[in-house]
Amino acid sequence: MKNKFVLLISFLFITISSIAQSDCDDKVVEAQKLYENGKYKDVVTILKSVFDDCNIKGEEKKEAMKYFIGAYYEMDELELGEERMIGFLKKHPYYIASKKNDPYAFREELKKFKSWSRLYVGAKVGIPIAMTIVDKVYPILDTADYNQPFTSSQAVAFALEFGWNFNKYISLASGAGFTILSLSQTIPMYQGLNFNYTESTVQVSIPVYIKFSYPLRGGFIPAIYAGAEITSIYSANYSYNYTASNLVNDDLAFYLNRKRENVKIELEERSEYRRSAIAGARFTYQLKKVNFYLDFRYKKELDLYNNSTSRFVAKDLFITNSYVLPDIYLDSYEISAGFIFNFAYKVKSKY
Repeated sequence: MKNKFVLLISFLFITISSIAQSDCDDKVVEAQKLYENGKYKDVVTILKSVFDDCNIKGEEKKEAMKYFIGAYYEMDELELGEERMIGFLKKHPYYIASKKNDPYAFREELKKFKSWSRLYVGAKVGIPIAMTIVDKVYPILDTADYNQPFTSSQAVAFALEFGWNFNKYISLASGAGFTILSLSQTIPMYQGLNFNYTESTVQVSIPVYIKFSYPLRGGFIPAIYAGAEITSIYSANYSYNYTASNLVNDDLAFYLNRKRENVKIELEERSEYRRSAIAGARFTYQLKKVNFYLDFRYKKELDLYNNSTSRFVAKDLFITNSYVLPDIYLDSYEISAGFIFNFAYKVKSKY
């Protein structure tokens, strides 16, 4: 008996809700017909009651709001119309008026406003391509060629970013990220014996930059930016081995290869932080509140990678003190892809 009573109450509640919702839908349709007949005051009265008493949302509420706003402008209630228009655009910042379906007054007044997000946050992942600029080498053995180039490998970068948009064109952005990077150098020692040095690091960076965007039709937003970045090493280690290019030194190379691998580098042996200038271009596709982008960036380091006052020397090599890391700068290009979420929309009159 109790279950039947609960079912009956539930059925009555659903029925009453359906009737009430149907009545609300009828009022919205009635308001649209009154608008077409020029009875704007009645439109405002009916739609006010709908917003107060009915649980309309989504597309239905958006449609009702357009007639509600249009009616205020038709009655020359400009301040009230502007107030409702601002509220509408904060909820629908990317709305594009339809000449076929939207009221004329609403369409015309919508043209007078612009909207943009004030705050955004996002993330990106990229591939940095390091370019090691050698400032000074420290030759130890006369027979070795220390002027060999460095190569980079195992490079990946991940970063979080956030920004403040002053308007649709100018933004101030920052964030934090880390880069995993390995640098390698092969030194010909003598008689076909090569010394192979690899240094692997995890680096943390904080950029600050100004971005200039130019929104285009279709949701495409090209941008350029420039700024500065601070980079610090979180962890580092080195490895080395010997290889021979002829049979004479094969046994020696094999014997020496049983030495160092993934040896920790003390952080004081590298620069505490490195300043850099950064510049780049970004190509964004705007999909309402979420943007997806491709980013191309160049980074020019202004400080040495290694600490010139505490230079690392591999003292325990079999060939004693045969290698000192050169003074280097780590410039780089980076290609990355990411996304951002937009928040806190600003609406402003164009005039």
